[in-house]
Amino acid sequence: YFIRMLPLLLASAATFFTSFDSWADSHGKVYEPTERDYRQSVYEQNLAKIMTHNSEGHTWTMAVNQFADLTSDEFASRYISGGYNSRKHRSHTNKLRGNNNITLPVSVDWESAGAVTGVKDQGQCGSCWAFSTTGSVEGAWFLKNGSLVSLSEQQLVDCSTSEGNDGCNGGLMDYGFQYISSNKGITTGDAYAYTATGP
Repeated sequence: YFIRMLPLLLASAATFFTSFDSWADSHGKVYEPTERDYRQSVYEQNLAKIMTHNSEGHTWTMAVNQFADLTSDEFASRYISGGYNSRKHRSHTNKLRGNNNITLPVSVDWESAGAVTGVKDQGQCGSCWAFSTTGSVEGAWFLKNGSLVSLSEQQLVDCSTSEGNDGCNGGLMDYGFQYISSNKGITTGDAYAYTATGP
């Protein structure tokens, strides 16, 4: 049934989303002639998955984004495995002590509480560690001061190599925190804009 419905799904998806050519143009995608057909087939397979998922009544929906021409494996090798460098992780001897006299809520929605900035895009740079670092510090700043400030991932990418980070080739939040502490702070994203490039 699904195989027979696939052309219909793709046809309706093309009107609901965009054609492959329109999508590629809107995201600045340029392919070699030998690669274009393959990327279109991956895009259409991802589009079919999105349409199927969205028709099943889940509590969340999927949509096409700039990564729709990549397979899961391609996305993981470009954006996930390169960003967090677990080989560099050193053991820590600090021990956290909990306070057993506090009753914690079952869950907290930090976004609705105002402690989370909008969605950010690391682009084609293995800098997820920098975004994790700034996200943590942004939330901590909000809890302490009551204001939400978007911080500079690019400053961490460019400047925390002496702490052990490798810019777009991966790093650790721990080293990002260490840089912020040693530097006595970090600037805002507006003052030091993200370029998705390494030092």
